[in-house]
Amino acid sequence: MTVDAPRPPILTRALVLLFVASFGAMTGFYLLLSVVPLYAESVGAGGIGAGLVTGALMAATVAGELAVPRLAARFGYRGLLGAGLVLLGAPALALPAAATLPAILLVSVVRGLGFAVVVVVGGALVASLVPPQRRGEGLGLFGIVVGVPGVASLPLGVWLVGELGYPAVFVAGALTVLARL
Repeated sequence: MTVDAPRPPILTRALVLLFVASFGAMTGFYLLLSVVPLYAESVGAGGIGAGLVTGALMAATVAGELAVPRLAARFGYRGLLGAGLVLLGAPALALPAAATLPAILLVSVVRGLGFAVVVVVGGALVASLVPPQRRGEGLGLFGIVVGVPGVASLPLGVWLVGELGYPAVFVAGALTVLARL
């Protein structure tokens, strides 16, 4: 009869803190994902402007993801994650004053860079914080943590705009990202 060795714990304090920060970051990201293009359209940018806003966000995200490994090697994961949270959250606070398409595009580019950092560093940190034999479980839990906000926050943002207006939603999006700093 063999006795199985106890499995090392998966939910360490560091991993739970990362999950909390990631949940907040994704909640703030998805809360504004549909709202910012609507805002661009509402300030006169039209459908093309709304599409450009989303395109700028995604293009900056892809470009940022390519740079994250070099930045992580230079600055470390922890500091880079903090910078990513600031880049993702803080620019949303400028959106109420950004009533032109160029200003909204600039905010979207900066937020896209922050999103890139948060996504890449989050996954890398999970892989480094979870025991190797439980890495699949850890990454699966991370997938749930970052996926649930997408399901809930996309429609919530649009609904909140109708109830509270754009500035309140922009502040809510920023604060959910920045709350864990």
